[in-house]
Amino acid sequence: MINNGLNAFSFLNFYVTINTTVIWMAGAIARMRLITVKMPEIYVEGLDELVKIGRYSSRSEVIRVAIRDLLKKELWVKESEF
Repeated sequence: MINNGLNAFSFLNFYVTINTTVIWMAGAIARMRLITVKMPEIYVEGLDELVKIGRYSSRSEVIRVAIRDLLKKELWVKESEF
């Protein structure tokens, strides 16, 4: 844990630093957290390609969608089955 006011943790070869902000999104205030992620170059190239071909508007959007889908599959759907 880094003692600089930010939350930090290591996850599957990613180093993540988290900070918090609030934005207006989809007609409502959404609390968004800014994170810094270190990942293999091949992943970054894939993110950039998805943005380049117009599938997503930014790297951030690609990552949010991927994490949302992972959480739906691995966590949220399983919890709702009980």
